[in-house]
Amino acid sequence: MRYRINREDFFAREEEQGTMAIMVCKTNQILHFNRAGRHIFDVCDRWVELDEFLHDLGAVNTTPAKLRRYFEEILYKLHACGLARLEDIPQPAGTGCRLAQQGDYMHISRFLTAYAQKGQSCATIVGEGYNGPYGVYTRLYERQTHYLLSEQDGELIALLEISQPNHISGNTVLSISTAVFHEKLDAQDACEQLRLLTDHAAKLFGGYASKLRYPYMHPRQQWMRDSLAKCGFVQTAFFPGELQNGCDMIWYDRMIQ
Repeated sequence: MRYRINREDFFAREEEQGTMAIMVCKTNQILHFNRAGRHIFDVCDRWVELDEFLHDLGAVNTTPAKLRRYFEEILYKLHACGLARLEDIPQPAGTGCRLAQQGDYMHISRFLTAYAQKGQSCATIVGEGYNGPYGVYTRLYERQTHYLLSEQDGELIALLEISQPNHISGNTVLSISTAVFHEKLDAQDACEQLRLLTDHAAKLFGGYASKLRYPYMHPRQQWMRDSLAKCGFVQTAFFPGELQNGCDMIWYDRMIQ
C-alpha cells in the first residue's frame, strides 16, 4: 500500500503530551492522534510506501504485524475523511463467509452502491450518505454495525448488515436490517447465500447473542421473509398498526444459543 497526504488539506495543532489535532480543511472535521499516530504526517506532498514509512519509524515496542495494522487503520480513516489518497490497497482473495474488518469499508461501499436496489436485495437505506465510504467506515469503526460478507475468489457476492437495537437495553438480540446480493445471483442462489450468511452469523455470535431477528414491515420484504423461513426463522411476534403509517410489524427470529 502507498499513500499521499497533502499538507494544504489540513491544519495541525499541538495538544498535550505530544498528541496532535488535525482539522480537515474540506469538512472542518477534527481528528486526534497520539504520539505514535501523528508520525503519519511526517512526510506530506508526495507518495509514500507504507513499508518505507514503517521502516523509517525504527524500533517500536510492538510486533511488525500489529504496527502495520495500526497504521493501516489510520490511513483508512484518513482516506474515509477525504484527507489521504491510497493506492495498491490489499484486496480480499478468499472464498466463503467472514466478518468484515475496518479495511473492508471501500469494498462494502462499492457493493452497496452497485447492488442495494437490484435483484433480490432488500436494503433499509439506499442513500449515498449512508452507503458511501465514510458512512460504512464510521459504522465499522464505532462497531455500530456488523457486516457479514460472502465472497467467491475475492469477489463480494452477498452481504448482511446486522446490528443490536439500541432501544432494547440489556438484550442480546441481533437484528438483520439489510441483505444485498450481486445482481448475477438468481433467487435460488441468493437464498443459498442468505442461508450461508445466517448460519455463519449463528456460529459467530452464538456465544453472545440469543437470537437473530428480522423485522418485517413492508410487502417489498416478501422474498426476504420467505427465504429466511427456509433458514430457520419463525414468526415470534405480531404488532398490528405498530408503524406510523399504520402498517403492521412482524418479528421473525432464529434462536442461536
